[in-house]
Amino acid sequence: IFHALFGRRVNEALARAVAWVIARREDRDVEIMVTDHGFALGYEGEVKVMEAFQLLLGRDLRETLEDALYDTEILKRRFRHCATRALMILKNYKGTRKSVGRQQMKALILQNAVEELDSERNFPVLKETYREILEDAMDIAGAELVLREIREGKISLEGRISLTPSPFALGIILHGRSDLIKAEDRQLFLQKFYRQLLSTG
Repeated sequence: IFHALFGRRVNEALARAVAWVIARREDRDVEIMVTDHGFALGYEGEVKVMEAFQLLLGRDLRETLEDALYDTEILKRRFRHCATRALMILKNYKGTRKSVGRQQMKALILQNAVEELDSERNFPVLKETYREILEDAMDIAGAELVLREIREGKISLEGRISLTPSPFALGIILHGRSDLIKAEDRQLFLQKFYRQLLSTG
């Protein structure tokens, strides 16, 4: 769990980048949970998270995030939106409206063709798709500023091993599990969490 009060858009950029570094380095799936106050990474087994973050400090963030976004659902959806605005995919054809599913299928075929022809990701619609995700949905400029200030020593990065999450981590965990925890189980989850917290003193 990373406590980072930089806002959701910055935290999502950082979370995806760290998760991608871990996934490539450790060869395992990594789940991310993001809020305005931090982010959490979920994985099986032990992972050297701080070492992965240090590796991220030595990489180009934009390039890392573009690699992390490759073949993801968010990239596929955003590409459809951008391709539709560029009139490469038509919502209506000869008076017949195409379903969203059919539009998405056409977009996927088009995206695969573009990526095969342009491995540098310079095709205008694909380039705009990445820009829209990194600059509108996320805040890559803010994330780059955070990493730069960590490198310069203006922001310190401290890691601790704890069997019980901190009280500030509760919101991050609940947000990440909100689709899995039923409303009636939420109170029981909170009670169990606070019992663990109090037992550790």
